[in-house]
Amino acid sequence: MNHKAILIIAIGFLASLVIGLSFIVPAPPKLIKIAAGDEYSSSFVTANRIKNEIEKAGVSVEIVKSVGNLENVALLENPKANVSLAIIQSGTFKQADHPELESIANLYLTPLLAIYRKDAFQKQPEKMPDFVGKRISIGDQEGNASLLFQQLTKFSDTTSDFEATEKKNWDLGKSLAALEKKDLEAVFIVERPDDEEWILEALRNPNFGIFNMIKAYAYPSRIKTSKVVDIPRATFSIQNNIPPRDLKTVGVSAELVVQKGINPAITGLILDVISRTESPRSTFQKENEYPNDRELTFVQNEDSERYFRNGPSFLSKYLPFWATVWGDRILKILIPILAILIPAVNFYPQIIQFITKRKLHAIYKELHQIEYDVEMHKDKQILKERLIAVEMKASSLHLPELDTKSIFDLRENIQFVKDQLL
Repeated sequence: MNHKAILIIAIGFLASLVIGLSFIVPAPPKLIKIAAGDEYSSSFVTANRIKNEIEKAGVSVEIVKSVGNLENVALLENPKANVSLAIIQSGTFKQADHPELESIANLYLTPLLAIYRKDAFQKQPEKMPDFVGKRISIGDQEGNASLLFQQLTKFSDTTSDFEATEKKNWDLGKSLAALEKKDLEAVFIVERPDDEEWILEALRNPNFGIFNMIKAYAYPSRIKTSKVVDIPRATFSIQNNIPPRDLKTVGVSAELVVQKGINPAITGLILDVISRTESPRSTFQKENEYPNDRELTFVQNEDSERYFRNGPSFLSKYLPFWATVWGDRILKILIPILAILIPAVNFYPQIIQFITKRKLHAIYKELHQIEYDVEMHKDKQILKERLIAVEMKASSLHLPELDTKSIFDLRENIQFVKDQLL
C-alpha cells in the first residue's frame, strides 16, 4: 500500500469520525429542564435532589414550576419550552394521546393520605361517601390528589354526590393551615410524606385522623398502576401511637417521562442519579424498591430498558460523566467505521489490481484500434499522435501490483504498433 492510499484512508477515517461525532452521535446538552409541579410537591423536592446530583457531573439543571401533571406534560411536548423531563403521576395519561413521550422509570410511591378533623366526623371515615357534604381540599386541579380523587369518586359511583360538596383546590400549605383553623374538615394528599415536614406534623397531630380505606383492594384492578398501601399502627409516632391501628389506603408511583429522542448520555446519567437518590428505604417503600420500570405509563425508553436489564455502562463505573460520554460516542462511531475499514484495507490490493487492469484493458483496446487503422491505411500523422497519447497513458500508469511480464508485454505491443507506422 503506497503513501497516497494511506493518506486517503486516514483522511476518510478522520472525516467519518468528525461527521459521526457531530451528527450521528451528538454530544449531550449542557443544560436540561425538569417540569416538576409546585414547590410544595414531592416531585419538586425530588427534582431538586436530582438537580444537585446531576450538576456534580457538570450538567446544569433548571427546575420549571407548574400547577401539576397536565402542565408538566404540556411543557414537555412544547418545543419552545425546551423541557427535557417531567415528573408525573403514573397512570394519569394514555400513550395514544401522547405518542411522542416515553417513560424512564417510576421514582417513588405516593400514597393517598386523607387527613381529617376528628371532631368533624361522628365516626372514623372508611369509604369515599363518608366525605360527601364536608369541606375538603383536594389540592391543585392538576395535582396528584385531585386526579386520584376524581378516579376514586368515579369508581366509587360518588361523582354526582360530591358535586354539591365544597371542594377547594388549595395548595398543601394553605390546606393544612385551614384544617388546623377548622376552615376545612379534610385534606386529600397524594405526596411522599418523608419529603414534606408539614405532612408529618399533620399526621402526628392528635386532633387529626387518617382515612382508613376499607375497600382499598378494590381499586388497583380499576386504576392503572395503583397499589394497596399498608400503614401499620404507630407508623408516624410510636410515642403517641399514631395511627392507633393498622390502616389501608391506595398509592400510585411518581414517574419520570421524556420526549422521544432524548440524548442517551443524559438518560444514563439520570438513571445513575435516581438509582442513588431514590433507592433508600422510606416510610412507604422498601430499600431498592425504587426506581423501577414496572407498569409504566408510556412505552419505555430503549436506553432505560437497557439500563434496567444490564445495569450502568462499563465506562460509567470507572470514569467521570464527560469522559464516559466521549468514550461512548467514540466507540459508537469507531465500531461501524472499523467494520467497514478493516475489510476495505484487506481487499485494497485486489481493488487496486482490478482498477489497474481496467485501465490496462482500455490502453490495449485503443492500441488495437490504432493497429487496425494502420492496416486500413488511415492518415499516419493522426495515428502517430494517437499512439503518442496512448504511450503517455501507459507511462503514467502505475503497475506495482502487476508482474514484470505484464509491463514488458505492454511496452512490447506499443513498440510493435509504432514499428508498423514507420
